[in-house]
Amino acid sequence: MKKQVLALILSFLFFCLGFYHLKFREVFLVKVGTTHFFSPATVSMLSYLIPALNILAATLLWVRGVVRLPALLLFFLSAGYLYYIVMNYMKLDTSCNCTNLFGTIGLKWQALLFSVCALMSVYLFFVRERNAAS
Repeated sequence: MKKQVLALILSFLFFCLGFYHLKFREVFLVKVGTTHFFSPATVSMLSYLIPALNILAATLLWVRGVVRLPALLLFFLSAGYLYYIVMNYMKLDTSCNCTNLFGTIGLKWQALLFSVCALMSVYLFFVRERNAAS
């Protein structure tokens, strides 16, 4: 039961995140482009790939029996967001907020959120659901 609740929470969060990135794709392009981590062509590709992966992984969490693959994908997406946040927090003046993907949420809270998401996805990946009969 715990595993199903965690899958539901992660699915909801990453659905919202995927649609948020699609809705504000231009903002995503500008903010990720200003970090100089990626080339402009790579940023353009990522602006479609990352939301698609978020939505795909969130959808796959609903498929019965297929939990390990989306959990692994969500872990890597969470780790990627976390890496982006940490690198920006260390590199830039945090009062600038120019590369912050979510302008209304502080970088520390984003780091906490994606750390929790990464831990939840690791839990989903490694813990097997016990049969109700046993």
